[in-house]
Amino acid sequence: MKKQLSLIAASLILPLALFSANAFLGYTFPAGGQRNSTVRVIVGGQGIHKGAKLITSTPGITLKSVSAVPRFGYFHTVQRKWLTQYLKNVYGYGKKDDPVQPPLPQEKIAKEWKNHPWLENLHRLPLLERSIVAESLFVRPNALQATPSLNQRLLLELEIAPFAPVGPCRIRLACGRNITNEKTFFIEDADQIQEVPYYPPFAKKPQLPVIKSIPVTLNGQIMPGETDEYRIHLEKGIPYTFTMVASELSPFLGDTVPGHFQGILLLRDADGKEAAFADDEYHHPDPVLRFTPQKSGVYTLQVSDSLKRGRVDFVYRVAVTGGTAPFIPYKNVSDYRAAAVQKKVDELPDVIPGNLFTHGLDIVGTLKSSRQTQSFFFTAQKGEKLVFELYGARLDSPLDGVLTLLAADGKVIAHNDDISHPVNFDLNRRQVDPLLNVTIPENGIYQLVLYDRCKNGSPDFRYILQIRHPQPEVIVISNTSTLNFNKNLKTEIKFFLIRKDGFEGAVTIHSPLTGDAKLVIPEKSIEAEFTLQQKSAPARLQPETAVFHADYSTDGGKSFNQTRVIPADEAMQAFAYTHLVTAERFCVFTMPLPKPVPAVKKQPPVPANKAVPAKTLSGSIPAK
Repeated sequence: MKKQLSLIAASLILPLALFSANAFLGYTFPAGGQRNSTVRVIVGGQGIHKGAKLITSTPGITLKSVSAVPRFGYFHTVQRKWLTQYLKNVYGYGKKDDPVQPPLPQEKIAKEWKNHPWLENLHRLPLLERSIVAESLFVRPNALQATPSLNQRLLLELEIAPFAPVGPCRIRLACGRNITNEKTFFIEDADQIQEVPYYPPFAKKPQLPVIKSIPVTLNGQIMPGETDEYRIHLEKGIPYTFTMVASELSPFLGDTVPGHFQGILLLRDADGKEAAFADDEYHHPDPVLRFTPQKSGVYTLQVSDSLKRGRVDFVYRVAVTGGTAPFIPYKNVSDYRAAAVQKKVDELPDVIPGNLFTHGLDIVGTLKSSRQTQSFFFTAQKGEKLVFELYGARLDSPLDGVLTLLAADGKVIAHNDDISHPVNFDLNRRQVDPLLNVTIPENGIYQLVLYDRCKNGSPDFRYILQIRHPQPEVIVISNTSTLNFNKNLKTEIKFFLIRKDGFEGAVTIHSPLTGDAKLVIPEKSIEAEFTLQQKSAPARLQPETAVFHADYSTDGGKSFNQTRVIPADEAMQAFAYTHLVTAERFCVFTMPLPKPVPAVKKQPPVPANKAVPAKTLSGSIPAK
């Protein structure tokens, strides 16, 4: 807790009325910006308010202002007509001689009339705020899409410095005594184009100008049944790549099926004919479209959801770049731990000596073509215990591997297609990596065969095959990366365990947050929940980082190993599946104790027959 996060604020001491039981950040739109620019970002969530402060470990991002986006709800008929006329005048569809702001109606009903600075100054509002008012007026809310976790919106103004590092960064909001979950925000050098905001039905929505400069990033938000369009000039014979980022921004949505935004990219030529299409990239829901035009001209890129769904958190980014971009794996945090020896497939001898397995051997390879099979021959001794574990899907490879162990006579010793884990970890949606635990029956040479279950292959089908003697260990993951301690200095946290190579012992969690207290997870348990209690409160409300460690013994208590607990946040997918999405760090908020109120000394009563002396004032008294 000694290292403090970068907090873009001077103070976080806020009125108790602003505090919320929970703080959740559902989306940011746009989800990125260009260096050396100021970006206006709408964020949606729950328990967030205009007193929010920005927390990030990325230098060069400054929160300049925060304002609440109002929820107007239903407008009375009288006010609705007045606002409609007001908007018509602002958008240039009113009568020539009418003032921009219509006179207030005489039948104005005080109880029903909504007063807000936005409503009274439509002609002075920026286009974004004006479009929010128009959408509130003309788009009827869909009750089936209403969700408390997205009901509150804020408008942030973020300043991105020229020296801010390019790439994804993690941001949170501090709201009162609560901290939200992390969201990914991209910083780029490329130009940023944002979709045209909502226009009222009587106004013609303008088209974005033709995009002629590449690279460029397109930012949009898909609402129900909507298709966004961008016109881009492409040159004949030059390859282009359109890379969509959507489900990566919100990997798992609990109240939608299939539990994420399933984007589609469709490219049409100048005649409106389909030129290219993409709806995924291997197992990634986010599509990547690669296209080389046969003729120069203006092409239209259409962005939509495959099921024609849409909602405020269906936010996307499409990076348009020159050249043919390779497959880019997600940066998953997996349970892979590097072995002592690592070799590429072409560096291996014809027969691998068994002494390489003592501390583990990592074989780094690729199934480069379809129907390819790779075989590894090795020596082993009778009674020797070996673990063969393939890391493919957990490293975000499209490989769906299968392992088969054969004796010298071709007899199958062991076979495995995949092995399930008790925890859905990070962005990996597929538990398809195989694992073999084998006791060697006889001395001799054995053959390990690897192939893809669907007989697929390409240079993207990378893997790490680890062969080792059993090395019992445990990986510990939290269900939250945000620890909001209440006024009683308490908070709840849950830990999940991935036990490997037969480890079944107890695990002890400790942290500076817990002081001398030890959190013990019993033997064979794969999860446990604890109440954390702090001994003292800070002098002021200040977010801090924390570290949790897990101690465990594999030799009956003679020695102990230590591993760091991985911070993560629990997320639900499609009403049913729970995932642990890793976070950058643990973030802690503790409610400071209230300042003691000095006691007021009571004056003794003055007897009725005793005069009270007047107070003496220093300084001169002006003459009347």
